[in-house]
Amino acid sequence: MIDTLFTDNTMNKHTPSPFRANATLDHTLAQIFDLYHLPGLAIGVVIDQEIVYTKSLGVRNIETKDPITPYSLFSLASISKTFVAAAIMQLVEQGKISLDTTLSACLPYFQIDDPRFKQITISQMLSHISGMPDIDDYMWDPPEFDDGALARYVRDMGKETLVFSPGEKFVYSNTAYDILGQVIAEVSGQLFEDYIEQHILLPLDMIDSTFLYKNASPDLLTSPYLNLPDLEPAPLYPYTRPHAPCGSLHSSVIELCHWAIANLNRGKFEDTKILNSASYNLLWQPYAIVEEKNPDEHVGLCWFLNKFKGERTISHSGGDIGFRTNLALLPDKSAGVVVLSNTYPAPIEWITQYIFDLILENEPSPPKPPIFFTLSPILKNKGLEAAIEEYHTIKETQPDEYELDPEYIGILGFTLIDIKRPSEAIHWLKLGIEIHPGSDPLYYELAKAYQQIGVNDEAAETCQKCLEINPAHWEAARLLNELKHD
Repeated sequence: MIDTLFTDNTMNKHTPSPFRANATLDHTLAQIFDLYHLPGLAIGVVIDQEIVYTKSLGVRNIETKDPITPYSLFSLASISKTFVAAAIMQLVEQGKISLDTTLSACLPYFQIDDPRFKQITISQMLSHISGMPDIDDYMWDPPEFDDGALARYVRDMGKETLVFSPGEKFVYSNTAYDILGQVIAEVSGQLFEDYIEQHILLPLDMIDSTFLYKNASPDLLTSPYLNLPDLEPAPLYPYTRPHAPCGSLHSSVIELCHWAIANLNRGKFEDTKILNSASYNLLWQPYAIVEEKNPDEHVGLCWFLNKFKGERTISHSGGDIGFRTNLALLPDKSAGVVVLSNTYPAPIEWITQYIFDLILENEPSPPKPPIFFTLSPILKNKGLEAAIEEYHTIKETQPDEYELDPEYIGILGFTLIDIKRPSEAIHWLKLGIEIHPGSDPLYYELAKAYQQIGVNDEAAETCQKCLEINPAHWEAARLLNELKHD
């Protein structure tokens, strides 16, 4: 491990005590870095419009061993969407569109194979309640780089259909944000990337940040890795220009802290104003519940609204092949946390919550070793039954010693499916279900893995189990319907 520490000691008098002496946080981050076998990690904390803490661990590239610094560029994945939302709100403030403007009015040439699309409004697109489907295949390889790539993608969606009626419910859609990128281009008269650079990035002194991969400095770019759970280079780089709006902003922990400050200060960074304060009443207004089982979590215009131990949070995370990122704000404490990793999956939520506890002066929980690293060699060398047996032994003898987060195993399974390694995914997902038998996301991912290897009967049966746990799991219902037709 290469550990490079950068800490901003320019603390103002309002800085909470945990950040006047951050040795505990330094030690915990180093533990997490080692426990999760991460190649690189960068963390930033802002409080009262100041960057009060940054830390960088590991390397940009395992072969060259170039260290991560606060200026290293990571692909932010879906955090990029918060910049799309801000750009749309700028156009709203300028009177060029309204949140109630229909998508058809902005893009008269836009067509899909579903007449309901004509009802879709800009606010529905921003809040993931438009009914637009998500992307099945990003076509990363080979990537497209030309100026017309986004417009071609949006014009060539004629076979798509809505998964729900507009406004009916929350359905996360990367597709919607790519389309919104083209809305920005059409309404502003500029290419999407040019508009964001001129009207948001440069005004916020985010001079190295860019939506254009070819404009990112090679001396700052981090290389992507997969933790499966053995660390390996990602088989491709997650970039192609048609999907730039939904997830291709490259930025550093320092420059993303500028973005955090601007949002905590309701559109203002130092002497620069990119949005009116009133726009945040709309951006951070609840539009829909994300999941019925968590009534505290709502979606605003792009941002996710939740609570952490009773404290209001505003956040957006990101994940693509080789990158995992998080931007989370405590607006009532004027505080924010940035976590960037060049591996997927990575424990970004755990790190964020640990720092939240420090900011709120709670007693944070110490990190635990993730159980999948303990079970991995057993699964690989002795098989699934031996790994399950070892899990039950650990559960009986050391019930509180390991991290058992089901989401991490689910992401691991999803990643293996995404890179076309379904047989490995099946073993991990079965192990995850043994640990968390009530996890409908694990059953859904397992069904997809079965479908990928062509075992459709098993896939259908697994979908049905998923729906028994959660009848509202619409993706499982759609997959089951697809399997029945096949």
